Amino acid sequence: MEKRLNGEKEVRDIKRRLDGEKRERHLFNETFQDETVKKEFIDCLKPLEGELKDKSFYGSKSLWYVDVVLVLFDCWFYAYESDVNFSIENEHPKLIVLVERCMEKESVSKVLLNAHKIYDFVGDLKKKCGVEFW
Repeated sequence: MEKRLNGEKEVRDIKRRLDGEKRERHLFNETFQDETVKKEFIDCLKPLEGELKDKSFYGSKSLWYVDVVLVLFDCWFYAYESDVNFSIENEHPKLIVLVERCMEKESVSKVLLNAHKIYDFVGDLKKKCGVEFW
């Protein structure tokens, strides 16, 4: 479990670094093309996909804690993908299939935020902070 929690922290840390580097480059009117941070973000999801193997859920046959955490991150994936121009689905299709399977459960789909609303929120927040990338 510690490995998975560290993976969650790693996703947040990479996204923070990505935003920081983009902010610096924006201030100096440089084009953002950092493939290294994008690769790190994609690579930090590999252990999650590897752990899933051929199971329907991380808990094997039913929804489990790790499934719920991944679905919570999925709400933010659209903003990440749009911000950096890459596709998590292309890199980790099993994770997206799992997310879609989780979303079929009414108890999950009813409580999640819309990814496009999060994207709009992040865009508004960046505008208020004077940093606009989209």
